[in-house]
Amino acid sequence: MIRNGKDRSGTICIINNTIVNCILPTLDQMPDQPDKLTRFWKELKRRKVIRVITVYAAAAYVILELVSIIAEPLGLPGWSLPLVIVLLCIGFVIAAILSWIYDVTPEGLAKTDYSDLDERKIPEKPPGILGWKIATSISLAVLLFLILYNIFKNRGQSESPEILEKSIAVLPFRNDSPDKENEYFMNGIMEEVLINLQAIKDFKVPGRTSVEKFRNSEKSTPEIAEELGVSYIVESSGQKYGDTIVLRVQLLERSQGMHLWGKQFKQEIKSTEAIIGIQSLIARSIARELRAVITPEEQKLIERVPTANLTAYDFYQQAEEYIIQYRMDPEKKASLSKARALYYRALENDTGFAQAYTGLAKVYFYGHYVSEYFLENFLDSVLSFADKALQLDNRLADAYLIRGEYYRAKGDTARALNEYDRVLRLNSSAWEAYRGKGLLFTNEDHIESIKNLLAAYSLYHGPELPDLLRQISTTYAFAGFYDHSQQFAEGALELDGDSILYLNLLATHEGWQGQYRQAIFYSLKSLALDSTDVFNLDRLAYNYMFAGEFSKALKFYRKVEGNELELNDLHRIAYVYSRNGMAKEASRFFRKQEDVCRQMIELERPAAKSLYTYYDLAGVYAFLGEKEKALENLRIFNRRTKQSGWMVTLIQDDPLFDSIRGEAEFQQIVQDVKSKYTEDYNRVRAWLFEQGLL
Repeated sequence: MIRNGKDRSGTICIINNTIVNCILPTLDQMPDQPDKLTRFWKELKRRKVIRVITVYAAAAYVILELVSIIAEPLGLPGWSLPLVIVLLCIGFVIAAILSWIYDVTPEGLAKTDYSDLDERKIPEKPPGILGWKIATSISLAVLLFLILYNIFKNRGQSESPEILEKSIAVLPFRNDSPDKENEYFMNGIMEEVLINLQAIKDFKVPGRTSVEKFRNSEKSTPEIAEELGVSYIVESSGQKYGDTIVLRVQLLERSQGMHLWGKQFKQEIKSTEAIIGIQSLIARSIARELRAVITPEEQKLIERVPTANLTAYDFYQQAEEYIIQYRMDPEKKASLSKARALYYRALENDTGFAQAYTGLAKVYFYGHYVSEYFLENFLDSVLSFADKALQLDNRLADAYLIRGEYYRAKGDTARALNEYDRVLRLNSSAWEAYRGKGLLFTNEDHIESIKNLLAAYSLYHGPELPDLLRQISTTYAFAGFYDHSQQFAEGALELDGDSILYLNLLATHEGWQGQYRQAIFYSLKSLALDSTDVFNLDRLAYNYMFAGEFSKALKFYRKVEGNELELNDLHRIAYVYSRNGMAKEASRFFRKQEDVCRQMIELERPAAKSLYTYYDLAGVYAFLGEKEKALENLRIFNRRTKQSGWMVTLIQDDPLFDSIRGEAEFQQIVQDVKSKYTEDYNRVRAWLFEQGLL
């Protein structure tokens, strides 16, 4: 046992009950021993490590500034500066280690001797050494000032990119050339710059059709940016004289239209590499200005040369211009024919031109969807062209997109999703991929449908926006949220002023809720505006049938006979003929509906895969008195795990099932439909609440 006590002389120690005098030295008697940190610092100075670090840091700063200055003019890739930083960091470690171990002497490089600072007296520094120390200190202070200055300067420059989302719109380039036919060339460069920016995941970039409406617009930059929902605007004008092109490009900030960056590009165009080089340099310059990270994979996408044949590329650019014309106005069917001819001319000059095959796939999809719907090889040419394009270049987002559209049309959900996701990995701003996913889930998963359609809405501002809003409106109605549906229907009306489509949408949604008289009211208002609108005529007939006014229903159904919309309503037309005492006509339409349903099942069309075709077949058989066949098809239909609100109304009110309405199995199926809808409604409601949308 040890106990301690103190007196003036020191410390008395009691060890095992024996008192001994333990004299411990007082503080003023202790030797002067510097702490470890002080000793280490002195040793660093003695070995000249501090001097080496200071000189190295200054040199590294100069190198970084030099690389930053020359990167853009020399067209260095985006990873050049990060690579230099990594190499300089490695060099710093090596320089520090070597300066600790070795020293430069008059005799040359020598290993530094170990010295115990406690055992030797450091000699007084000669004036020269003291001067070097002062110079080193001044250099260190200047270096520190430069570093801090750059930090605060860059912070001021990058404040907007950090605060504002890195969203950017590329407006149509103005053609200042004497030859106005060069406009397609300017548009081609503009679109490729836009596509290059879309390839950079740091950016959110609206597509070509979103910005096309601002061509020759008198709106200010802040107004355009506000409407497009972007933080930055790229404007450009250019001239093409013979083989030479001059472009003046500027980057503007949203709030005040403040000029952030601008540059003139002049290039002699004698190869596609020269065109691609300008397009790539513009995109990289903008990305550098907004401090966006360009990955090596994105760099490859931006710099790839689609064809070495300048003539093929020229035909391709002309074809793309016709595709844009069609996208802006689908009534311009002739634009598709012109585009197809130009894509083929591009391929005549370069059979390995992948993007030309993608163009043909788009032309075929837009031009043959309806005409081939009931053919066994429905749109197979689309897949053939897209596959050929991807064999030549597997990084084409548009080729994956058209394949996604193909598989969606075929009802192959899994493959369509895979293609859409590939698109988004290559181009996170591809609104059409989000729309495709949203439409894919319309009847299967209302949350996924709403989520993806809203994502498309956040990215797109082109001519198809009103239609997109109506699709969102319909999806909300499917899920049973009619207030939300109404808001988006009104948003579409505000954009395009199309009262007919607005009234048709209201009529449809009222009918889905069983409000048939109100639906007829809206349809009649639409009819007064346009007596030839086929969709409205079909809805009028449908709602008159459910309202029990069969003569009026027949009047309007006769007006839609021979139209493709009729294919969804053949059994309804048959029922109306029957209620008007026209049994022969009724039988013909019932059998026609049965044949159409069988075709859809055999060809595995989306309606069959979603099981709605089996519901229609059940209605046919129920009315014809074939109860077992009706119930058999209803059992298949009841395999659906989710149901929409409109389906609850339909199965409860559908007159085709009057003959089996009293059957216990039918009543159970009706109850199942209601339960599935209620469960899904609550699920969607909870999700909307979590997202702040309710």
